[in-house]
Amino acid sequence: MSYKKCLFSSFCFLFFSQVLLAESCPENNSLQPKSKILAGLWGANLNNNRFQSSDNAGISAADVPRLKLKWAYYLPPRFPGTSELRSQPAVTEDTLYVGAQGGILYALDSETGCTRWTYKNDVQVRTGIILSDFDGKSSRMLFFGDDEGIVTALNASTGEKLWHREMDSHPNAMITAAPTLYKDQLYVSVSSLEVITAMNPLYNCCTFRGSVARVDARTGEIVWQTYSTPKPEKTGENKVGVQMWGPSGAPVWNTPSIDIKRNALYVGTGENYSTPASKGSDSILAMDLDSGKVLWEKQLTKGDAWNMSCTLPGRLNCPKENGFDLDVGANTILYHLNDGSDLVIAGQKSGIVWALDPDNNGKVVWESKVGRGGALGGIHWGLGSDERYIYAPNSDYELSLLNIIEARRPPGEKSPSLNALDPKTGKVVWKYTEKFSCSNPDDCDDGF
Repeated sequence: MSYKKCLFSSFCFLFFSQVLLAESCPENNSLQPKSKILAGLWGANLNNNRFQSSDNAGISAADVPRLKLKWAYYLPPRFPGTSELRSQPAVTEDTLYVGAQGGILYALDSETGCTRWTYKNDVQVRTGIILSDFDGKSSRMLFFGDDEGIVTALNASTGEKLWHREMDSHPNAMITAAPTLYKDQLYVSVSSLEVITAMNPLYNCCTFRGSVARVDARTGEIVWQTYSTPKPEKTGENKVGVQMWGPSGAPVWNTPSIDIKRNALYVGTGENYSTPASKGSDSILAMDLDSGKVLWEKQLTKGDAWNMSCTLPGRLNCPKENGFDLDVGANTILYHLNDGSDLVIAGQKSGIVWALDPDNNGKVVWESKVGRGGALGGIHWGLGSDERYIYAPNSDYELSLLNIIEARRPPGEKSPSLNALDPKTGKVVWKYTEKFSCSNPDDCDDGF
């Protein structure tokens, strides 16, 4: 693992087999329940721009080359030979909260790495950890989503479970995006793995549909839930006589951005899983915070219905559209321009960064292609921004095991890169291109 692969906000977790599990914190090292929150939202703020000031982070760019490893906490692998950490930490002045593949959520002393408490979840803690402050008087709460589509709330001081709520009864539902907390309400995105389940020719493909829900953060009650596509209906049978359903899919992989001025949230959606391709897929959706009503939607790619059956001989559950799988997987950003106007920024697996006008039903202001794109390429992960630029990481990942997918990728050369864009025009101001450094290209690929 190279250090350049371990950049993550202000924190980097390194895993070495010789590092021992951290010990429990001594009794005189107690958690301070009202210590300052340094990072409590996945997007750093409601705009989702992921920006951390030097003052808040406690370091500047000049300090980065001088950083040294202070402590490491070994997280036992879920299965022999594997290890995974997808959960962005929440951080206060004295405690770091992070979830892991084995279903454990850890509260660690940020100074020494000792364990304050742990919570055992039934399945992988997939999302970032969200930390509440509410009115500053109530006990702080932690929130996270997991691989079974459940949101859980814990007491931040003790790790006691306060509530958990299933967001979708579909067996393939999951939550991959951290919720957004605004006032005392959680806004939760729901995605799924039905795109993979559809490989089974005897599976009734497909019935999941993506959604966003508003949840009362104190009680776990669902206030409203809005779906990205219409309810699936019977559409016929596949070649082995199994009932097919559609439309479906349009999962929501990303954390909502919140627009206080317009009382709205913004999310991006993925492709349809089955025929017919519908509105709401590969789209940016704007929803009213109070009711969940869709205020506007802007579809960025039409006719994109696809699932993993399309990679198999016979393609028994492959939609007739056999699309390119160009999800809007990365987070949206609400960007404030110097002239007082706003843009909704989004990144897509097509390799395109989009800027939409929230005051004109999502009209495209500009689009900027920063990479080749494709099912495994383009902009997969989070965008960022500051007062100067929008930062777009481009993957263009290639994997030989999925050469059927990659054979249908858009034309052009791969361009794994980090791109800085002018927020007003979309022009690429500078581009950092990753140089190939993988020892085994069949198992590794450079990208962002």
